[in-house]
Amino acid sequence: MAQQQVRICPACGTRNKPAWEFCVKCGESLADSPLVSPGASAPASAEGTPTAGAGSTVGLVVGLVALAVLAAWAASRIALPRDEVSPTAFSTGGVSLPPPAPSSVEAASELDEGLTLLRTGKAAESLEKLKAAADAAPEDPEAQYAYGQALWVTGDRAGALARYQEAARLEPQSVRYHADAAKAAAALGLRGDAIAAYRALLDVQPDTPGALRALATLVAEGGDQREAAELLTRAVELEPGSVKLNTDLAYALERIGRDADAAAAYRRALAGDPAAETARARLVELEWKAGRAEAALALVNEGLRAQPDQPGPHRSLAILLERQGQPSAAAAAYREYCRLAPNAPDAKALEQRAAALESAAAAPAASGEAAS
Repeated sequence: MAQQQVRICPACGTRNKPAWEFCVKCGESLADSPLVSPGASAPASAEGTPTAGAGSTVGLVVGLVALAVLAAWAASRIALPRDEVSPTAFSTGGVSLPPPAPSSVEAASELDEGLTLLRTGKAAESLEKLKAAADAAPEDPEAQYAYGQALWVTGDRAGALARYQEAARLEPQSVRYHADAAKAAAALGLRGDAIAAYRALLDVQPDTPGALRALATLVAEGGDQREAAELLTRAVELEPGSVKLNTDLAYALERIGRDADAAAAYRRALAGDPAAETARARLVELEWKAGRAEAALALVNEGLRAQPDQPGPHRSLAILLERQGQPSAAAAAYREYCRLAPNAPDAKALEQRAAALESAAAAPAASGEAAS
């Protein structure tokens, strides 16, 4: 029996079902991806797909150190674009769209001319043409969407969102329209609209880890940590080897008090990448919290062996040594961290912490000498 053909994502090489418009892994448009046999090799990854981080922080026992650990975690997250153009927006390199189906010859001409201008980097010049096409064909989702792209590129993000939403309303089975509506709403801080758009996207294409992760970020920001954990659990089931998804899931599980499950997710992240600094640091915290100091120290030492020149493991070591009442050793570990990461946000504070620990360690010695 012949194997069903697939669409290979031009950005990440993932194989997708023929009917999918949107990559199940990274969310890239599959509009230009031809059907190929399952054994075909993946194309080279495309560059320039915009992502940006967004996330939350939690307090650890050592406040300043915890802030830095979670800041590193937040920066690694795939969340929602805040400043970038939509991933399917046109550039000078050219992005092709499916053929439009406007309601009149005039609208088709305006749309074609506007798209030509937009594809060649003349976004401002394309606005009049694409507006005319959208006005002439109000029931054509592609015309509404194309005008939205021009509005987005030229800075009218609210106007672009309205057109993306209209395109999605007119063609509710289009993952692309829902995705761009979600990202535009998130960029404008309209969490409710973004959540609605991602839910609509997942109704069409449920097995999309990137959309599940983005929706989890939004609902967590709104305070629903339990649903965030459920969404990320689904995402990890689809992509069990993802370091980022497992780290995000573990953090969400921590937030709802499921420490054992969180530890398991952190361990999966480390199995995928032993250099996953944030996953290791958080797992160390969970082991310490559970009273397993030796296990926590073993994890830190594993990190030091794997990354002797990376600052993170030295910071984790310093935390443990300070908690165990070894101020001199802790101070030395803090100073090594600061040497390796002199521009880190917490470097100055931890240098001061090291100095305080050294003073505290020297005080008993000085007292003993004075007494003798």
